[in-house]
Amino acid sequence: MAVYPDSVKIEMQFAGTAGAWTDITGDVIRSTPITCSYGIKDSTPLGRVASTGIFSFVLDNSENNSAGLVGYYSPGHVNCRTGFDSGITVRFAVVYGGATFPKFYGRIPASGIRIIPGTKKERQTQVEVRDFMEQCAIHDIETPDFAENKTAAEVAALVLANQPIQPLATEYNTCAETFTTVFSTTKSKTKSITEIYGAVISELGYAYVKHDLNNYEIFTVEGRNTRTTKSPSKIIITPLASAGYLLLEDGGKIQLEDGSGYIKLDESSSISYNFQDQQIDAEIQNGNNLYNYIQGVSYPRNVGTAAEVLFRLNSPFQLLAGQTLVFKGTFTDPNNLSSSISAKSIINPVGTTDYLMNANAGGTGSNLTANLNVGTPVFGTNEIIYTLTNSGANAYVTKLQAQGTAIRAYDPVISFAQGTASIDRHGTYTLDLDMPYQDDPTISNAFITTLLNQYQNPVTRCEYIKLCANTDNDRMQAFLYMDIGDRFTLAETVSGVDGDYFINGVDFEVYANNNIFYSWNIKSSSYDAFAFWYLGVVGQSELGVTTIVGF
Repeated sequence: MAVYPDSVKIEMQFAGTAGAWTDITGDVIRSTPITCSYGIKDSTPLGRVASTGIFSFVLDNSENNSAGLVGYYSPGHVNCRTGFDSGITVRFAVVYGGATFPKFYGRIPASGIRIIPGTKKERQTQVEVRDFMEQCAIHDIETPDFAENKTAAEVAALVLANQPIQPLATEYNTCAETFTTVFSTTKSKTKSITEIYGAVISELGYAYVKHDLNNYEIFTVEGRNTRTTKSPSKIIITPLASAGYLLLEDGGKIQLEDGSGYIKLDESSSISYNFQDQQIDAEIQNGNNLYNYIQGVSYPRNVGTAAEVLFRLNSPFQLLAGQTLVFKGTFTDPNNLSSSISAKSIINPVGTTDYLMNANAGGTGSNLTANLNVGTPVFGTNEIIYTLTNSGANAYVTKLQAQGTAIRAYDPVISFAQGTASIDRHGTYTLDLDMPYQDDPTISNAFITTLLNQYQNPVTRCEYIKLCANTDNDRMQAFLYMDIGDRFTLAETVSGVDGDYFINGVDFEVYANNNIFYSWNIKSSSYDAFAFWYLGVVGQSELGVTTIVGF
């Protein structure tokens, strides 16, 4: 039997993130579908971090909107709705069975408002909203503090702490790898998303934004074993319309105080999502993502213990009387031992030893170092920033250096694994697994060996399914409750596909009559649900029976 949501709801915060939410659904042009896309759309072994999620809809900008004003959704217009502009937060939810299900949250970017002008055109405003992954994509990490012995989840938390905008909620799962150094190779213009990806791919985990019944936005990091213990079932809340009543001993219902109805039970149940030929579309591939020659790149590092000169001024420069100059220097290896170098710590500079100022550029004339205020420099892992002030007459800074303990990154170690039989049959399909946080070549080798075993032979797998939420209650609940990282069972008669899959990406469209079509980018659980060997543990140490060789 066909089912429909009670309503859908688009809300905006016109007065900032601490302000009230305003429902603007009545001004949404429903003849154009509401669309949404988020998550990981790449099913290859390298598809580990979500791209920017995008939510789009169209607003009535004519005299037919709720205010009766042309230009009500035109920023800068005299009639523009107070607070409507780029940068504000927007959220979307579906109401079903009396419960509200958050499905998207984000901000309107600077380019996210497109006004269709003219007296003869539609007088509409197209709005695009982007989720938290956009903040990770645009933010440049500035002078991050060096850290040691952190997991991928802990690295992600440090990256987010460097950003001005934070997610509403986070979920950091247990990770298997602990990385010796963090931010030791970060450049001044490294994007947050780059650093998160580097940590996650070095763990073979995942990072994405999801939603649940209580949260519009959860930034999530999975370890490589997170999905192993997940089952294709989920605890769901029974919709209010379907819930039973709280009964008296004689079976009678208990009436509400205002007499408007009866007290209902707060019920929940466990449901297993098993789709047997229920999709309206699917993409099923045989041999897609075949890789039979896999290279793993690791990056050995050494953390120093003694102070060295990590930056030295190459040529003098003039500092005028009373002038303040912000000067940035990049660290280099004084012994030319490594491919790159960064700082674990910096010694506070000392006059004459670490900096000099003279009357002449060649270091001659009066020594005016007493007039040079260096203060406490700010340093990141690969650079140092000085704020230099000359309190005396015109002069030249003739010496400036930074001493500290070094972290040396040596030339990367490349290991490879190949499937000879697969190459002989299909030719060479290469995959490069670049793991910037992995400094142990033996771990890298274990990674590529496992991936080779998974990907060297063609297998029939489903990568995408599309369903209609309105078909029945089960598929509506699947749309409302399921999200990225959830597991379900899929069977399809024609292809013979039959197995468990994880959701990696989500798309949906909501039409005028609240018909909802949703699509999932999916990945076979065989790639992410491992059973590894734990020495001496019964049930987890019988090689080839209860476990596989892994990492």
